[in-house]
Amino acid sequence: MVTLAEYLGSEYGSASALRIEPPESEEQIVRAYLLYLQSLPAEARDFDATEGNARYMVESMLGPAWKRGEPILFAVMGETIVGATFTTLVPKQLTTPRPAAWGHGTWVREDMRGQGVARALMEAVRGRLRAVGVVRQIGQAHIDNHKSLASFQAMGFSPCGAILENKHI
Repeated sequence: MVTLAEYLGSEYGSASALRIEPPESEEQIVRAYLLYLQSLPAEARDFDATEGNARYMVESMLGPAWKRGEPILFAVMGETIVGATFTTLVPKQLTTPRPAAWGHGTWVREDMRGQGVARALMEAVRGRLRAVGVVRQIGQAHIDNHKSLASFQAMGFSPCGAILENKHI
């Protein structure tokens, strides 16, 4: 397996070519969120991976959060988005006295997985969350996504409950 530093060094000249930055527009968020939805197995999706559903999520939740400066971030190499993370703050009245943030998903382009892109995104989110006083970060992964679960645990996450679904109502 090629490391991120080796990959970036061979293709872009240096490991500093990976930038973590906020999106420039809501349209960028829609496109990145659609890529995230499309990367999920069908059984892990809350709704179909369509542009309309991605646009709804951005217009109703992620776009307003981004406008408030909440940590919706992209991993960028050159001009290409190779990863994204979508995190919003939980309203204070729901988390007092321990401010929290909810991760709505992290996506890394398939050819970049396992090379530290998600970790770089999560570290950038953590820095931004700490700066505004957030003390808890909640992430989510499909129960069968063992790589994602292991990655979360390696970054200090631990199980904090369960979300159960009834598909037969």
